[in-house]
Amino acid sequence: MTGQFQRIREVLTKRLPKLGKPKARSAIIQNTGMEEILLATRPQYPSLPIWEKIEHPRDNYFSIYILPLHIPLHPQLDEPVRDLQRQMIEDNVGQDFCRLHDLYEDIFSHLWVAEIQRWTYRPIGLCSFVYRPAPAARLGEGTPAGKDRWWMNMAWLNVAQRNHRVLRNTIPYFKKWHPDFLMARDHPIVNKSFKDNPEHLQNKTGKSLIWG
Repeated sequence: MTGQFQRIREVLTKRLPKLGKPKARSAIIQNTGMEEILLATRPQYPSLPIWEKIEHPRDNYFSIYILPLHIPLHPQLDEPVRDLQRQMIEDNVGQDFCRLHDLYEDIFSHLWVAEIQRWTYRPIGLCSFVYRPAPAARLGEGTPAGKDRWWMNMAWLNVAQRNHRVLRNTIPYFKKWHPDFLMARDHPIVNKSFKDNPEHLQNKTGKSLIWG
């Protein structure tokens, strides 16, 4: 009987799926999947860019693109984005900065995507903006009302593609999406990326922006 139970256990072990971390391939988007994503995204933002190539130092080896994230995510993006969020948390990014939407804040995120092989794509970074209404003018103090605007809240790239020039070369795209945006917080490397666009920096900033 012991031998029979052992054979049954071996058969079940082969048939049942093994639990554990998702395979790396689940974070890959093939060409047909990317075409589906772009076809679904374009009608949502007909007057805005949705797939722009970003120049970067290793442009001869692979291409980087920037893509707006429409909520709810396209099914082809579900696992690749979750994998990216896991990488961010492992890189000590707080979970609040990894979220794509919030009940109390208007958040809009953009995804950096690398073409790691011909027609094979993988998300490599995330940048989020938060829309905040202007502070009201204070009566009797002569303080003017502010301006509703988007604030860059977080920018993260994985270690292999982490270079300030990727962010710097994405700024023209961000200007089209979030005109007059400002940095929510300060960071010396991010400031270097914005040296040609100082109008997006604040004179006074709070604690450091998330940059990875």
